[in-house]
Amino acid sequence: MDSLIRFGFNERIRGQVVRLDRSWLPLVTHHQRYGERDVPPTVRERMGELTAAGLLLASSLKFDGSLLLQIQGTGPARLFVAECQADGRFRATVKLQEGMAIPHDASFGDLVNPDGSGRFAVTLLPAKNTARAVDGLDNPYQGIIPFEGDTVAEVLENYMSLSEQLPSRLWLAASEQSVFGLLLQVMPGTSDQLATDDDEGRLLWEQVQALADTLTREEMLNLPPEEVLRRLFWETEISAYDERRPRFECTCSREKVAGMLKMLGREEVEAILEEQQGAIQVNCEFCRLPYRFDAQQVAALFLEPEAEAGAVPEVTR
Repeated sequence: MDSLIRFGFNERIRGQVVRLDRSWLPLVTHHQRYGERDVPPTVRERMGELTAAGLLLASSLKFDGSLLLQIQGTGPARLFVAECQADGRFRATVKLQEGMAIPHDASFGDLVNPDGSGRFAVTLLPAKNTARAVDGLDNPYQGIIPFEGDTVAEVLENYMSLSEQLPSRLWLAASEQSVFGLLLQVMPGTSDQLATDDDEGRLLWEQVQALADTLTREEMLNLPPEEVLRRLFWETEISAYDERRPRFECTCSREKVAGMLKMLGREEVEAILEEQQGAIQVNCEFCRLPYRFDAQQVAALFLEPEAEAGAVPEVTR
């Protein structure tokens, strides 16, 4: 069952655990192929881990909007993207490098960052018409750091240590059938205490990490989140805050695709129209939904505002 549970330990440590089953299947289906190429399972699995990490981070923010995680490099899988919202909505995609083979046993670093020039970016996109989306953030925010790590978890942990400066650990796993993520963090305002005079809190932090390190891949991908918490922390007092239902939901629309075409400019779009023999088809990179524009619809995109008062031809996806 798709589930995300937030929990905590004695107001010192907070955590989130997520499991995707049914809502993960559309992404697996949509990313079987990239153009004319098959997408290896290892690529989809890394996309699943990034999606789980995005859901965990989004659920920990007081934020009305989208959290966008992007990992980009020069490897055979040149771009991974996961977009998540605090209420559990998510989508994700990956772009492959033409002409580069993908070993089935490639590490995440080999997939994205073979020459060490990769980058990891976190973007916060406030929801429209939201006055104070997150603690004074009214405009999009982006943080970019070098790619460091051989796993998705290592890349994210490096980012959190640099940006949030809170002790944090991530455990991630993904298969063709399910996705799992567990995030543990020291609560804001308590990390200094753990480093100085809070022996009990420091011992608890070390203990919960050690327990989580015992998780096997099979447990992560086959057990419900509440069962994972019960097995790991049955001797530790734990408080569950709430449970949410993650769901795949793409935000693409014909209007957004039309806006993208208009940004390209009339000349370039008309050249594409001629090349594609009278109709342009754009497939959403996240859900693969096709949007088709014929010559008449393309012409309508570039009408002057005063000329747009007339009816625009009815269009279909």
